[in-house]
Amino acid sequence: MRLFDQKFGADFLAGVPAAPGVYRGRGDSMLQLTWRAVLMGSVLGGFLSLTNLYIGLKAGWSFGVAITACILSYAIWSALLRI
Repeated sequence: MRLFDQKFGADFLAGVPAAPGVYRGRGDSMLQLTWRAVLMGSVLGGFLSLTNLYIGLKAGWSFGVAITACILSYAIWSALLRI
């Protein structure tokens, strides 16, 4: 990425309008590190680490839980927003 930034500049596409129907996310304009993200990451990380440890010690298997944490986080916050 640095080579691209050096060659074209960091704001190479800043003035280019989006094509019709192309979604440009709000990732740069939204806060990424919030209390909500820290709380959810801590709770799910602790819970899924303990479940992975239990399964690993009991059955000898270990699972990657990153996708599970993402799905659970989305499901939990979607349900809480409806309340």
